[in-house]
Amino acid sequence: MYTNNPYALGGWHNPANPDTINPQRSNDAQPSLFGALPYPYPDANKPAQHLLFHFTYSNASILNCTIYGPSSRKYIDIVTNLNKLPHVTVFNRFDGEELAVIEWHQKPIVKITGVLPQQYIANWIPISQNQSFRTMDSKGLRYIWSPVGDAIHLHQYHLPPSQEVLKIQRQAGTVTLDITTEAIQAGLLELAIVATVVLQSGRNVD
Repeated sequence: MYTNNPYALGGWHNPANPDTINPQRSNDAQPSLFGALPYPYPDANKPAQHLLFHFTYSNASILNCTIYGPSSRKYIDIVTNLNKLPHVTVFNRFDGEELAVIEWHQKPIVKITGVLPQQYIANWIPISQNQSFRTMDSKGLRYIWSPVGDAIHLHQYHLPPSQEVLKIQRQAGTVTLDITTEAIQAGLLELAIVATVVLQSGRNVD
């Protein structure tokens, strides 16, 4: 069922309604995933620049969708095989190469080629003890995924959610990933693409 509740979508505890949990490279290297994309390197003296990626689907599930980036360019097809168990979601890049695979076991497993070795999603983005946020480590830094209003924000562990490096928002038929160029340069793009699908899938990953 479609829902716009970021707590339910991410499997978080909602303090206002505790019963709504859904049960179900180097830092200066150009990012590998979208190397063909004109890449604006950040200027410390200017406000953060943002790039938008739209996950578009027609069957009410982000598990079968197409990702379009700047200039409406197609970047990734996401396909889920529901005809056998476990269900498997494959992320195929615009050049035909496989970016990532999710196996939806009772404890789902994820692998991102060249970025994240195969592991349980619950270990990759573990939920906090009070179920109010998730953590994620990348290149020696710790980040927090947390619901903010109708969005999900990612920010560094020691910074407030208002200083997010990216955010995820959902509307009918589309999920939008709004990511800063600093986050792309820090190697977060591939992780953010896959995490967006996980957090918006409506499936239990813990």
